Amino acid sequence: FFSSVKMTAFEAHFSKLNPVFNGKADALAFACHCLLLDAGFVATDGNGNEAKGLGPDWNAGGVYCFQYRHQSSSMTYIVKMVPMDIKMVILGMPKEDPKVQQIELSIDDYVSSNDPADYSKNYQNLPMLMAVISKEVAGRLVPSTVPEPAREQAPLARNPPPR
Repeated sequence: FFSSVKMTAFEAHFSKLNPVFNGKADALAFACHCLLLDAGFVATDGNGNEAKGLGPDWNAGGVYCFQYRHQSSSMTYIVKMVPMDIKMVILGMPKEDPKVQQIELSIDDYVSSNDPADYSKNYQNLPMLMAVISKEVAGRLVPSTVPEPAREQAPLARNPPPR
């Protein structure tokens, strides 16, 4: 399900952006950001230009804030990720539409460690995270990113079942 092509794209984002993690929440926010990039979102700076990386303070304030465009829309999207103890709340909305979409993830369901030397040791359940971000974040912001049959299915659980 999590194809080697997707894994290669994830690795490419990791190599290109070269993030430094201060904890598990950083690792999850970065993974979510990469998966949105894979879904056709383009990270932008405050002026609407394509961002040239994460920026030196991407993880300094305790809240992760990203701004995107999408290839199939003229809107600008704001996505904020707020760590709250063992949870990550993801809020997203088009700037032009005040309807906020929200999901909640358990950080430990997707991030197992904070190993700066080997990012692959940091993550677990990436196929599940990919599905959640694709449908529950990208799909709610830009419905055309989710194939028709997936839109008709029951919504995904906000968190995977306990291990």
